[in-house]
Amino acid sequence: MASVRLQKEGEPCRFCSILRGDLGYSYDTILSASEGYSAIASVGALVPGWVLICPTEHRLNMSELYADSRFTSLRLELAEKLRRRFDSPVRMFEHGPSCDASPTGCGVNHAHTHLVPHAFSLSEGVARMSDALDWRSIRASQLADSVRSREYLFYSDHAQSLDAVGAVAILDAPVSQYFRKVIARQLRRDVEYDYRTHPNLFNVEATALALYRETPH
Repeated sequence: MASVRLQKEGEPCRFCSILRGDLGYSYDTILSASEGYSAIASVGALVPGWVLICPTEHRLNMSELYADSRFTSLRLELAEKLRRRFDSPVRMFEHGPSCDASPTGCGVNHAHTHLVPHAFSLSEGVARMSDALDWRSIRASQLADSVRSREYLFYSDHAQSLDAVGAVAILDAPVSQYFRKVIARQLRRDVEYDYRTHPNLFNVEATALALYRETPH
């Protein structure tokens, strides 16, 4: 199994280092960027085309950024590239922590939204999870007013929509890698949900190659 470089406790933010260009690992390559945001391939991708959009500014979650036109522009651009390249609907989700080292942040203390070309509906996958989370319909731009500094999970099956409609669950206790578990179960690869033990770097490389092909040169 391929090895992957993970952030250790007490180290500077790994994503900030990536965005500065300080790390030289192949899976840390910036694939697309706009003012204030960059996209990188997700380690642990269960399918090729799995991308993270990160703000340049260090912050814990994305709740206040879904209404930012700069983020929306990059999200729509990337979602269309992924749909075209992988001929699949593109889903988006976020695990939204409220403090450093929260398990909800999946070991990353830097905000990021996932874009995934994925044939299965996240709504259907979430409905099959055996948990007691209370999901409420919401538009992405309304997220900040809804979560109010609390930890949350957010997803939308419509990453190509301007103000995507999705669902949010406010968490009473941290929940780790929730949507990775949803997608792994949908793919019948349940044991592969954890990016630490299953980095799937071959999918990271496929993602980088796909977006490179979609970028004009």
